[in-house]
Amino acid sequence: MNGTLAVNPAALTVTASKASKTYGQTASLSGFTASGLLFSDTVSGVTLASTGAVNTAGVGNYAITASAATGTGLGNYLISYVNGSLTVNPAALTVTASNASKTYGQTASLSGFTTSGLLFSDTVTGLSLTSLGAVNTANVGNYAINASAATGTGLSNYAITYASGSLLVNPAALTITANDASKRFGQTLLFAGTEFTTAGLLFADTVSLVSLSSLGAQRLSAAGTYAITPSAAVGLGLSNYTIAYIDGTLTVTGGPSPWVPQPVGGETVSLPDDDDDSLACSADSMPLPANDNAGTMQACAQ
Repeated sequence: MNGTLAVNPAALTVTASKASKTYGQTASLSGFTASGLLFSDTVSGVTLASTGAVNTAGVGNYAITASAATGTGLGNYLISYVNGSLTVNPAALTVTASNASKTYGQTASLSGFTTSGLLFSDTVTGLSLTSLGAVNTANVGNYAINASAATGTGLSNYAITYASGSLLVNPAALTITANDASKRFGQTLLFAGTEFTTAGLLFADTVSLVSLSSLGAQRLSAAGTYAITPSAAVGLGLSNYTIAYIDGTLTVTGGPSPWVPQPVGGETVSLPDDDDDSLACSADSMPLPANDNAGTMQACAQ
């Protein structure tokens, strides 16, 4: 009497291969391995699926499930399926601090930035922006604006790179005005360099000395008004200013009276001035006109 030989299925394991993609990409899943195939039997295809395969899937690890293997001789196997793993890596996002400027003495309010690389409806709504130049006492010059700590929606899906901006601190306006002065004809006016006023100095900045000059400062400058010109200020913190210089006025009073023609023959004629001083020229002398005052006499030429 014949018996029966039962041929049971062999064990076959189909394992989905690991895969990876970047956030924003769609994964194309195809890899697998088969363990337990005999003879010329083959697995030619497997259905692979993962919730992480879609482009909107966030950063993280997702199972890749395998099923429905196709091939030759597979009716001879009891197939077990083993999941693989799909890794979704962060996309690149660059956040750049916007350039800004302010005037020395002001405090900068930093808020501007731009982004490059955001996907879908993800947003950057806020950012920490800092700069050594933001305080009101920061000197004139260029300072980095450092960006960090972006906040928004979907940002866990990005590897964020921060790019610095530039903060330009511009000079403040400073006005230096020469003080008005006066002198009499025959005096020489010497400036100490402190005859001025300022408008616009900030903090502990100072102007300690100014170069002052005037054509009327000379001893024999004729009566009239002359500009007192300031320049070349020295002091503390002045590189933080754009300096405007304003002239003062020097008033010269007194001086010789108008020249009177001299008689021939060596007779001397006195020329009184307002102060009862006298300046006499002999008939053999020629009066010299005073500076910028035709018709007055500053000396006699022999």
